Amino acid sequence: MKSIQEKAEEFSNFPADYTIKYKTSKRSYKYYIVEQGVYPSESELVYTLKPNQYPIPDKYIVETTYGKNEQTVICYINYIAKRPHYKIIFGLEEEDFVCSNLSPTAAANYYLKISKSTMNGVHLFGLQLKQLRHIREKHREKKCKPFADLSNRMQVIQNKNMGINLFADFKNQIKHNYHSQDNVKLHELTFSVNGSIFHIKYNQFSKELEKTQQIAIIKGMDKHYITRAAY
Repeated sequence: MKSIQEKAEEFSNFPADYTIKYKTSKRSYKYYIVEQGVYPSESELVYTLKPNQYPIPDKYIVETTYGKNEQTVICYINYIAKRPHYKIIFGLEEEDFVCSNLSPTAAANYYLKISKSTMNGVHLFGLQLKQLRHIREKHREKKCKPFADLSNRMQVIQNKNMGINLFADFKNQIKHNYHSQDNVKLHELTFSVNGSIFHIKYNQFSKELEKTQQIAIIKGMDKHYITRAAY
């Protein structure tokens, strides 16, 4: 007998917006992506059961809100000894969590016995989300050269790209952690690569400049700095 696919809609602008909405005929979900996770190598990658067989990410954290009462849980997936382990935190007390190394459904079932509700384990963890799968696959295919092997110009470009991505992360964290009336800004960022220190200064943009997320990189603060010729 052929299985009937459940109709579902996904509303996502990730990674510009870390909130993803997903709606089925039975329930609506809102996901806030804390860590998008990565796919291990193909030889170690684990999948959910048939018929969907969704790939299961490592280092993944998602805050899931569901139901009319907007119940919120935080779901974690981490590979330990090449096997995914699932954790669900559902309260503020230390004991308010469940774990399983069997499957997302097993972890969800442990949680549901406590919450006394019904839930699809795959949906609780958001493993069906197409946009996240696409982003992870894209990152998986991308191979970066060691930083020391890059030209000065490419080092600047790589640092700028990271600065832009961190700026987007910061703006999403503002939405999630502060009131809309709070004026929260990121001015500077300092980081090191292989011991070389770099300093990123985020300009006070006009709206037009902010759309392009332009940033200025100040030369590194040690002898391994990026030369001005690379700007």
